[in-house]
Formats: sequence, structure tokens, C-alpha cells
Amino acid sequence: MLGDIVGVQADAQLGPTGVDVHNRLNLRHAGGQRSQGMCSLRATTGGLATILGTDGRIDITPPFYAAQQLRLARGTRPWDETPIETIDKPWRGSRYVAQVEEVHRCLRAGLAEAP
Repeated sequence: MLGDIVGVQADAQLGPTGVDVHNRLNLRHAGGQRSQGMCSLRATTGGLATILGTDGRIDITPPFYAAQQLRLARGTRPWDETPIETIDKPWRGSRYVAQVEEVHRCLRAGLAEAP
């Protein structure tokens, strides 16, 4: 969403088997944007994502990877004073319908992978 990643700062906690069980990362993108992420097998996360910008924010409801709703806050007023616009985007079938449709589109177009 933010373009190519040109810088990474990351930290991981490894479990007894060597599997990373808790990760934190800070990314720098080619256009100067920053992004952060965290994932864990040991902590309960909210499964949400927020996109912050100069003109407002978008809250992606959990689970962010299969969200059916976005909450859009326009402007830069404090969080508790900003009107929220709710955008419903229900998906059809299981969460994987879009991926299956894209595979079919690529196959019909003779593509070996999605652009």
C-alpha cells in the first residue's frame, strides 16, 4: 500500500524450537512513509489495522486480513471529536473468494502469477 520498503528495523523473540513467537517491525518506504507491525503467537493481539494520514485515519476492523468494515475519520481533530463514517464491505463466501477469482482471472489471461 505504501510502496517499496527501503529500510527495516525488526526484533523477534524466538521460542525453544527456534520459531519466532513474537515480532515487532518498523518499515521505511520509498516515498518517506513509515509503517509499523507486530505479530505474536504468545500475546493476544487485536487483529486490527489503522492507517494514519495527514487528512484523517482509516480503522480496519478485525481481523484486518478479512475485514468486512472500515471506519473512516476525516480531518485532524482529536479522536473523540472526529465523526466516523462506517463503510461496510461484506465478502462473499469464505475469505478466499477474491484470491480464487484472481487465480481464475490470471489463468484465463495466460498469466503464471498475478501482477
